[in-house]
Amino acid sequence: MSIRSLLATLVCVCSAQLAAHAQLELPKTPVGATAKPAGQNLPEGKLPEERRGNLAGRLAGELDGRGAERSGQELDLPAPGSRPPPAVRRAPDPAPEPSAAPAAASSIAPVGAPLSTDAPRGAAGFVLTELRKVRDVDHRLVDQASQSLIQLGADGRAAGRYALASDHGPTIVAGARVLLAGGDERDFELVVARIKSKLAPAVSSGLVRGLIDIDPVRASPRLMCELLGHAQGTVRAAAYKQLSAHLSEDTLPYLRFALGCEQSDGRYRAVDLVAAIPGEQSTMLLLERLKDRSAQVAYRAATALALRDDPNLDGELLGRAFKLQWVLREGEYALVTLLEREDTRLRPILGPAHVEALLAGLERGDSFVSGVCAAALAGIGFRADEGAPTPWLDREVPMRLLRVVSGQEFSNDYSAVLGVASRRLALISGEDFGSNGPAWLDWWATHGKEFRAARAALSIGEADVGRIELAVRSTAGRAEAFTLVGPDAAAAALASAHAGEVLVLAPSEAQSLVELARREGLLSSERLPGTRGRADGAARSLELGVGKSSKLFRFAGDAAEPWFQRVWDAAAALREHNAWQRYRDTGRFATQLEWWSADRGWWEASHSELERKLRLKACVLAALATVPLAERDRPVRELEALYADDAVVDANDFAALAARIGDENAANDRAKRLIGLATRAARSLGGPAAFLAPESGVGAGVESGVESAPIDATLANELALVIAKSLGTSGAGYIARVLAASGRDNVRAAAASETPLLRVVAAGELARAATDEQRAADWPVLEKLLADPVPPVQIATVLALGENKFEPARTSILLLARMAEGTLRAAALEAAGRLGGEGAFDALMIALSDGDEALEVAAARGLASLADPETAPLFTSLMVMGPTSPLYTPARDGLMRLGAAAHDELLRAARGTGSARREAALLLGEQNVPESAPLLMTLFTESPQDGKVASELCILTCVDLRGDADPAGAWWDWWDTVVHDDAVAWLRQGAERVHVAPPTAEALGRTGTREGLEFLCALAARAEPHLAERARRELGKLAGRDIGMLPVVGPERDAWLAALRETLAPRFP
Repeated sequence: MSIRSLLATLVCVCSAQLAAHAQLELPKTPVGATAKPAGQNLPEGKLPEERRGNLAGRLAGELDGRGAERSGQELDLPAPGSRPPPAVRRAPDPAPEPSAAPAAASSIAPVGAPLSTDAPRGAAGFVLTELRKVRDVDHRLVDQASQSLIQLGADGRAAGRYALASDHGPTIVAGARVLLAGGDERDFELVVARIKSKLAPAVSSGLVRGLIDIDPVRASPRLMCELLGHAQGTVRAAAYKQLSAHLSEDTLPYLRFALGCEQSDGRYRAVDLVAAIPGEQSTMLLLERLKDRSAQVAYRAATALALRDDPNLDGELLGRAFKLQWVLREGEYALVTLLEREDTRLRPILGPAHVEALLAGLERGDSFVSGVCAAALAGIGFRADEGAPTPWLDREVPMRLLRVVSGQEFSNDYSAVLGVASRRLALISGEDFGSNGPAWLDWWATHGKEFRAARAALSIGEADVGRIELAVRSTAGRAEAFTLVGPDAAAAALASAHAGEVLVLAPSEAQSLVELARREGLLSSERLPGTRGRADGAARSLELGVGKSSKLFRFAGDAAEPWFQRVWDAAAALREHNAWQRYRDTGRFATQLEWWSADRGWWEASHSELERKLRLKACVLAALATVPLAERDRPVRELEALYADDAVVDANDFAALAARIGDENAANDRAKRLIGLATRAARSLGGPAAFLAPESGVGAGVESGVESAPIDATLANELALVIAKSLGTSGAGYIARVLAASGRDNVRAAAASETPLLRVVAAGELARAATDEQRAADWPVLEKLLADPVPPVQIATVLALGENKFEPARTSILLLARMAEGTLRAAALEAAGRLGGEGAFDALMIALSDGDEALEVAAARGLASLADPETAPLFTSLMVMGPTSPLYTPARDGLMRLGAAAHDELLRAARGTGSARREAALLLGEQNVPESAPLLMTLFTESPQDGKVASELCILTCVDLRGDADPAGAWWDWWDTVVHDDAVAWLRQGAERVHVAPPTAEALGRTGTREGLEFLCALAARAEPHLAERARRELGKLAGRDIGMLPVVGPERDAWLAALRETLAPRFP
């Protein structure tokens, strides 16, 4: 019989003995046992102790050394279905002789036990006694106790019934869970009855949560609707949450019962649930609630009906609102509903035919009715034509609305009228103080005498065209904020504070914008202002106005109607057409108004497109010289857009661009783009404009990928010096590309430059010689650089020679590796490892035992670069020294470079008993070696708090079980269900779990396929860290290099993956 079979048999026997509690007695006195430290190594062939947690172990004296004193801290009871991993479990030790159960269990006093008042004894009594010491119903011991009682079978259920009658909250919750998990219909009814009894809020809500979690089938919509009428809010909230997740038309008959319950909060929640169910039946239920005695419930029904699309609803509401002239409550709230529908849908429902009845209501003594009628009249008057007779709009209506929003007239239904009254007052006044009553009163005291209500129609005559303003705002997608103004409004607009930029239109542009607005209906009363869609969240808006009159149109998200989108697009085009206004030469013009006044004449005249581009380029270059560094990103991008036209590129721009590069102090994206622009300007001197090759990375925004005439050597050297002075060593890569574009002769000349950085860059470029002829010509220059008087130049040269395997330099490199001193010898050692070949291994091994720490580290790095399989045992032994050793990192890198060649050595270390176990297992895991999975699981079982091991398990197995009650056990369970030698299969299963369809195993092979590449990129874009990281590692294998860490989830990672996909895609046609 196998060990696993034997263990399973023993566990079954122990469980059977535990269930028969009549054969089990508790020890007379607590028995302690010495616990072994987690992770302690055992002699070979001896399995570690099983983690004890079951009740049988406690009763048999299997305490973990803390005994009964742990009460209230941890009951050490078993999690359901948990089991120790096969790699570390053993058969349980024999239990000592049983003894009598403690009498403490009888201390639990029941409050009318439903089926039995006999206090449980034995194991069940012990559990309830321990549980009595807990005060929090959410304490982990509540769940452990319920699981233990469930395992006791009938005795546990009897204890559960007894516990259900207790006055102790945690005991009640544990008893309910036992009955719900293992009881019958009668037990279920007992739990429901206990829920409906008088309990502390935390207890009653805990019972409802347990009912829903353990027996969701019996937690039926009918029962949940009954609980909506419960006296305690926590129960109502739990029932509401459960119903929200399982709504359908079949729920409506039960919700009808809840709509009539005594608790207004229960009725409110029921209305909210009905509102989420479409259809005529739910609409009728909402209409019935308009007469609810609670203002909050009636108003919630009104707001729900406001969003309904039922075609006959307007007619139904009008009938209810005007049939009895608001004698009944439902008529009053029907009118509120009509106003909410008007404001939500921006569509008129009430009109002149309703004015007479509403004026009568305005005079009613009921402040609620008169306030709602005033709001209705405000909407009708606002939509009326300018000449329509509305004498009540300028006086009676605003004054009545003022009394509402200021709180001068209060009623029980005040909350239902406040919102619509505030909105309608803002509509006709053009002001918006919200519900700030004092502010409204102050405003009326100042403006009330001459007040004239605003209208939906916006009048713009010929004389007003030059004064128009169009404010464009967006928080949906790319943020936008700019204002277009007519020329007559320029002085005031440019002098005042506006969000975003202000651009002044030419007279003809202002005229065309007004004509477009008129054609699209923005000026008419039929196109009502306001928000279409949700009032909160991201949105786009257009606000068109002249003087103090304006209309605001707002669409939630990216949604829009055609008329709105046409005006939006026209505004965006006008903005770009007037982009020149953004680039003011602050050295010449003190204000934006001066700048616009001085240059508007040229821009309003007729010019070709190329002439406008060249003029704009001159503006941008002038502005760049005067604006602060922090404000230069936009002008630089503008230049890139202009340089997309070859006709705009001019060598005369070079000096200005080089000067701006000189202003930079970091190798950021802006500096990169400026260097690209300057490079292109310099190239244009020799003929047609061209770019650096795409892989150069310079001027990413303007490269065409076409190699053309080289850069003039004089301009290249000037640009290289500017970059060296402003960016220092961080600009070395840019200098290399500029010098390379100027020709190899100029690179050799740069090797003699007075600037050390240029000599360093020249060494790197010359060491990359592609042919033997080039190497022979370049070696004399490089040999001089090896003897350069500046040490950094020497070091950079020897490293470049080694990196590029420059064979003519082998003897010199090996001599330096043996004979040089200090940092130069260290660099030569690393170079020798990169160079490889004859003599390198011996030189590195000699230095490894030199005694100088810096040289030993350099030698280890060199050996890592050498990637000789014979170094695997050496690196493994160095890794044993741990992360605090300076040799640890190069040793680890060396093992990673060796890959499969080091796996056998690492597996031996991981399976041993030495200190390298953990590091070796982690290293294998990072390389997705399937044999490392049980090794990591064993480590995690020994040390459950080891977050690094747990994280590596998640990545390797592609399943995150850290949230399980017993993570280690869960991973061993997982291990029993999968193949043991195929980590790719685990990857495919992990993808399926998150509904990402994986390709075939062959498509994910080492050589890779286009299908596999797309799958890995899709997985790497996901938010699950373990899956994204596993995909990143697989992508690194495809790339054959370290591809770097993943950026944060979102646009940055998407762009990163797109660039990687573009790089790798050519390999897989």
